[in-house]
Amino acid sequence: MWSRVDRLGAVLCLMMVFLVFSCKKGEDVNPVICPHVSVHEGEFVDGRDCQVYPTVTINGTTWMAANLNYVDEDIELLGTWCYDNLEQNCDRNGRLYNWLAAMNGDQEGGQCLCADGWHLPTDEEWQQLERDLGMTDAVAKAIGERGTDQGDQLKIPADCLSNPNCGSSGMNCRFSGLRLANNQFTAIGSEAYYWSSTQDQYGGALGRGVKTISPKIERVIYGKTQAFAIRCVKNQ
Repeated sequence: MWSRVDRLGAVLCLMMVFLVFSCKKGEDVNPVICPHVSVHEGEFVDGRDCQVYPTVTINGTTWMAANLNYVDEDIELLGTWCYDNLEQNCDRNGRLYNWLAAMNGDQEGGQCLCADGWHLPTDEEWQQLERDLGMTDAVAKAIGERGTDQGDQLKIPADCLSNPNCGSSGMNCRFSGLRLANNQFTAIGSEAYYWSSTQDQYGGALGRGVKTISPKIERVIYGKTQAFAIRCVKNQ
């Protein structure tokens, strides 16, 4: 027969095991306290590192209005970089992540690398954003460059050419470039690419591309070893 002390010890051990395995990968059970950070309306603070990000709400859905700039040792091992390996590019444009790092090592989707209360958008959530900006449903489901001026609407007004709707969404998508599978950095100042959490049956993942030379939005299945930016969506 177990003594009362033995039974209590066994219960405590089981509780510890439950706590360890009930935490999703990427959740911070001891988040950084950020008492020195002032957060205003239209912003949120990532409790993991106290960085503050602007947000924008479009048709009831709240998106980050800047690229994620979070890194820890595990994510660095999975694959994340500053453009040209220069820290100032991370400060200005956020980090670039391969798809596995963007997913925080979990290929099933969900929160992924985003802060608590946020998640990496699915392809359908990107499509919904595009429909909110005026793209038809049929066009949103197509592959390649689609729409009319929805890409321009995503851009920073200073990066626009002549479209009066350019920059109107408030998403402020900077041309942060990308890192190719051959380790080459390219297209900063002219292109921006963003991951979704949706993969395809052939081993790639769906993402979005915005370019200076086009007012449209590219929807393509990209190789997962390329490194793109991340925009997170607030949980409903």
